[in-house]
Amino acid sequence: MGTAPALAKEKPSVSKWTRFRSADAVHRGTRGGALDGELPDGGNREALVLAGVPAGVFHVSVYALAGLMAGFAALLLTGRMNSGHPTAAMGMEFDAIAAVIVGGTERQRGNGWLPGTVLGVLAVGVLRNGLNVMALPSSLQVASIGLLLIAALLIDSIRRIKP
Repeated sequence: MGTAPALAKEKPSVSKWTRFRSADAVHRGTRGGALDGELPDGGNREALVLAGVPAGVFHVSVYALAGLMAGFAALLLTGRMNSGHPTAAMGMEFDAIAAVIVGGTERQRGNGWLPGTVLGVLAVGVLRNGLNVMALPSSLQVASIGLLLIAALLIDSIRRIKP
């Protein structure tokens, strides 16, 4: 019991930090990342074209990167569980959406802040972990995260009201 080396336990955290820093560097350091045209399905395509970024290639690369990150997350989950199961990540998409919204991303335009998203992930993760420790049923856990999501959406709506 407890014979795993300390570094082996920290690999997922190091991996997450590396991916965060890489995404932040791409977001800040490329022509496509600096635009509000990052949404491949409805973003500001004209801004991409005017900036000289080939919009079609950019959109395909965004989807390819998303697929690569999903595959990498699946490998990490498989490693944590020591097995693969087709329903292992069922329901995690709700936590991901909740974390992004709680992190401050606008629900209509999608403008967000990467460190805010990390804080949202931490908030949802701490809430989920605390509810697991309290041994609440999974339905109440989902409802609690839903209440957190509703509160974040209400705060976003109130914040956008112009006086």
